[in-house]
Amino acid sequence: VRWVDLNNINGGFSHGSWILTFVSSENAQPSIMAPDVLYGTEDVVLSITNILVADVDSDIAAGMLVSVNLTTKTGLLAFPNLPLFAREVNVVHSEDSSTVMLEDTVDIINQALNGMLYVPPPLWNGADILQISMSDLGGVGYSSPLFASAQVGVVFAAIDNPFSLTCPQYIEASLSEVDIIPISPIVLYDVDSTESDFSAEIAATCGFLSIQASSGILESIQFISGSSNHSTSMFIQGKYDAIRQALMNVVYQPFTTCDRTLHVEVVAL
Repeated sequence: VRWVDLNNINGGFSHGSWILTFVSSENAQPSIMAPDVLYGTEDVVLSITNILVADVDSDIAAGMLVSVNLTTKTGLLAFPNLPLFAREVNVVHSEDSSTVMLEDTVDIINQALNGMLYVPPPLWNGADILQISMSDLGGVGYSSPLFASAQVGVVFAAIDNPFSLTCPQYIEASLSEVDIIPISPIVLYDVDSTESDFSAEIAATCGFLSIQASSGILESIQFISGSSNHSTSMFIQGKYDAIRQALMNVVYQPFTTCDRTLHVEVVAL
């Protein structure tokens, strides 16, 4: 508020008036503080404590609301530290991403972000991207809403999960009806990688073993001992898929004069 006094220097009249001056605050840019990359381990939930949002306008405007959206492509986000009095959290799932939408004060959103969890899918490892966008909703000053964004890489390291091997406890067959007995199913399963190297040792205390697989499978297997046809024992090495197919095609030709016992052992290299 200011008083302005006007006078005619030659005399005759004078005039005074009040001028009201309004000064509005400038709408400041919001900001996001986040690391470039977050690191996790397969099958372990990642707790995130180093992402914060800020807006200096919230210091002069009590209760000012901002919005923060967080989008991931692979994992899901959870907020165990979300205050009880926080506004509702909205989650939108699309075909290739999930987005969490927060609209609240800066303090409440930061409480929710502190300890935010990234929950990976079971047995997943690889890279994801956490996209963060923020709007001040134009709550302070006369300008339109201002925005900030950040992108955080999420990298999960693989772990070596144990493989499994299942085979029948016993097989009943009448030697009067069959000469060759399929030893099935012998199933090797490894969730990690089809590129893993495996070795398998197969032996029978009485009788012959053969692998009745395709020529392509047999050519991709290395026989350290024995062969693919009529061996009392064989020790083979190869890639996961080849060893798996070989074990599924083992047959046994027993002698008629002794007990029939088959021993199977598989070792991952």
